[in-house]
Amino acid sequence: LKIYECTLGNDFIYGLLTTECFIGNGKAVVSIKPDTHVFIGERVTLRCEIQGGGSEWEYGWYKSNNKFTDSTKQEIRIQSVGDSDSGDYTCRRLWDSSQRSETSDAVTPTVSAKPKPTVRVNPQSSVYTGDTVTLSCELQSTGWEFQWKTVNQKQQVHDIEQAKTLTVTVDNEEETMYWCSARRKNYYEDYSNNFYYYHTERSEYVWITGS
Repeated sequence: LKIYECTLGNDFIYGLLTTECFIGNGKAVVSIKPDTHVFIGERVTLRCEIQGGGSEWEYGWYKSNNKFTDSTKQEIRIQSVGDSDSGDYTCRRLWDSSQRSETSDAVTPTVSAKPKPTVRVNPQSSVYTGDTVTLSCELQSTGWEFQWKTVNQKQQVHDIEQAKTLTVTVDNEEETMYWCSARRKNYYEDYSNNFYYYHTERSEYVWITGS
């Protein structure tokens, strides 16, 4: 299917190709954010792009070949994804009742339970006062920002670093507990200038003390 697009003021005319017209192949492409691997409760954004440019169109949205929503917007959101939201999502551009763009290839999100990071400790052998220990916060999927916390014997909780790995110096005088959590951006709201984040469960606690 070839699309011939000519501009006349703010209107679009489809028909014969002229020197002022643009030609595209009309193939629709659907994308998903934050990732194809998503978690229960996340906000998921689907966007339909037409190869060859242009965005001022109406769009049809389908899940497993059935109409998914009455929305004809280029971008749609699933506010809180669940197990029932698994499936093959496709889109296409609509411009009248008889002509449509080619349907996109499907994007298929994998929906999993809310993730919980694990902490890897290196070295795993006994450590002594003054030694350094590296803690790594591990998650299988992508796009995460990590946060480390610690609590001392006085039960004081501190945010200590936003990083995947944390290096600590062993203190023989005080046993210290560490844990991590993670978050990733779900979408950006233009009007409020805010990112919305999805937060994981916290990891198990790790206790560090010297011998």
